[in-house]
Amino acid sequence: MTKSPARHPAPRLRAPLPLVMPPDTMAELAAANPLVLWSEVLRKTCEMLWSSQQVIGARVGRMVRAGPNPSRRDQREFSRMGLEKIEATAASALAVGTQLQAAQLAWAAPTLAWWLANWQSLLGARPAPAHPCGVRLSHKQISTDLARLADAALEPIHATATANARRLTRARKGR
Repeated sequence: MTKSPARHPAPRLRAPLPLVMPPDTMAELAAANPLVLWSEVLRKTCEMLWSSQQVIGARVGRMVRAGPNPSRRDQREFSRMGLEKIEATAASALAVGTQLQAAQLAWAAPTLAWWLANWQSLLGARPAPAHPCGVRLSHKQISTDLARLADAALEPIHATATANARRLTRARKGR
């Protein structure tokens, strides 16, 4: 008597994840795996680079067409280029500073908690318990914080580049 092969249920197919995740879903996935945050940084970087090449092409073409005597409209666009870079860089620097401050507070919290719990030992009133010197952070926490830092730095530049690409390609199609 031969045994029939065991039947295994067919694997369930999951729906593919959307390219752009809603913020609450992204936060849930990032809490489980920092790779999700890094892939979002990669997606934004690729989108920003694609948009930048479109913007550069549109603006260089406009400069060539304008020649040595650009119109008022061209002069506004050319001066806008520099101003947008300064604004995006300043916003990026502010986002980096804010994110670094948040990470620093999160990383320093265990040491601060120890100090507050054992303040009498600092005055010599009682012996100090072992200090959690060099509080160990998990690789996951460090990677998550660094990905959030990169995302915060990239966001203003990404927003400017993609908005310019939409505006300039729409202007070219209208001609």
